[in-house]
Amino acid sequence: MWYRECQGQPIVSKKKILFISGSINQTTMMHKISKHLADNYDITFSSFYGDAIVNLGISLGILRTSIFDGQFRARTEQYIHNNGLPFDYRGQKQKYDFAVTCNDLVVPKNIQGKPIVLVQEGMTDPPNLLYKICRATGLPLFFSACTAAFGKSDLYTKFCVASEGYFHSVSYTHLTLPTNREV
Repeated sequence: MWYRECQGQPIVSKKKILFISGSINQTTMMHKISKHLADNYDITFSSFYGDAIVNLGISLGILRTSIFDGQFRARTEQYIHNNGLPFDYRGQKQKYDFAVTCNDLVVPKNIQGKPIVLVQEGMTDPPNLLYKICRATGLPLFFSACTAAFGKSDLYTKFCVASEGYFHSVSYTHLTLPTNREV
């Protein structure tokens, strides 16, 4: 926390965290995590978002069945509203000290360079053909739309995994993540 003097009285300014949610499962998980931090931090939520290429995909309607748009985004935003959680779509209303996100296939520019906590919500799929093509050609992994790409951005500060047993499970070993950032 930061302290500053105002008319002789110390004022505590809490650090601001932006929680970026995706599916309804990810959103409820992020909400549960935020409850443990709410006393010491200003917490705000956003549905999942990206930058120019994602915005183009939304405007063309091709992301309607993804966490960026359509029913997935609507359910997430309805949950945030129904639970009275502060909402700042795309994190544009204020500056945030760090972000907690449930996905790193796309890492928006406004949180890059800040501490990012990446939270693994559930299972990951084995690499699919699109994933392999993206890896071989250097195309951005978000084109693969594959959970096997989870954690590959290398833009996070800490990576929270469901459990130690889950981390070492066969379905997870294909990720080959840096071990110095696991939580």
